[in-house]
Amino acid sequence: MRDELVLLRLIKDAFPERPIYMSTGGGGRLSQTLQPYLLAQGFVQKLSANPITDTVATPRVLGLNLDFERTKALWNDVYHAPDALIKEGDWIDRASFGIPYTYAFTGAVLSEAMKAKGDTKGADTVMNRVKAIVKAARIEGFPGT
Repeated sequence: MRDELVLLRLIKDAFPERPIYMSTGGGGRLSQTLQPYLLAQGFVQKLSANPITDTVATPRVLGLNLDFERTKALWNDVYHAPDALIKEGDWIDRASFGIPYTYAFTGAVLSEAMKAKGDTKGADTVMNRVKAIVKAARIEGFPGT
């Protein structure tokens, strides 16, 4: 497909001199092929020159190789939009529904990783925020909520 050719050309022309990032869930079929080389950092996945190993720092969670510390830092210190959404209590723009869904998915992945590390209290805190996002955005059928 054309989008896959563009991505492959981008990788050929720029990688590894320049980092390549893809949105989580983006990249189509090609991202599935590249999955062993993609490290999830919050909303994005960074292309790595070598396959990612399932370790404590980079666990495999819900089909993603997760940069645990970076994702946790983004969730705690950078992603402030969920708090505004929760405070507002409603996501009225159904056309951009993917935005709160992405926040919720990122939190769910982080929560699962925290549970796997034995941090159930931290995982519950993250999942409570996810549930509040899901409620405010009226996301039906979100797993775990």
